[in-house]
Amino acid sequence: MNTFLIIVVILISLFSCNSQYLITQNNRVVFVKDCTLNEKINVGDTVIIQLIQYPGRGLSWELKSLPNKKNEILFVNKSLSDDQESMDDGSQKVYFKFLIKGTTDFKLEFEYRRPWESDKPPIKNCIVFLRTT
Repeated sequence: MNTFLIIVVILISLFSCNSQYLITQNNRVVFVKDCTLNEKINVGDTVIIQLIQYPGRGLSWELKSLPNKKNEILFVNKSLSDDQESMDDGSQKVYFKFLIKGTTDFKLEFEYRRPWESDKPPIKNCIVFLRTT
């Protein structure tokens, strides 16, 4: 009975995963902090952009636009860290995850703003240039 349950769980996990999100042994996860990229990006790498926001002020980072290169880059998700400082004005890390699928140059633009103030310019901008090989 236990063997059957294990096999079912393995099969469910295999069929529920989308293979384009899996990282093989040859691919890396590259972290970009403070809009500064210090590493070369390869096809198949996962790139995670880490930014700091202050949700108590109503401010958040948003991806301004995705490059029109859907065959070369895939936006996977946006996630928030669980380690927000306990104060009302505490900082929080936000992560934007991308999968690099092709060789080209990318420009990723992020804006730091209050969502309801779309008519005003953003408080900060972050531009990350990715060059893949």
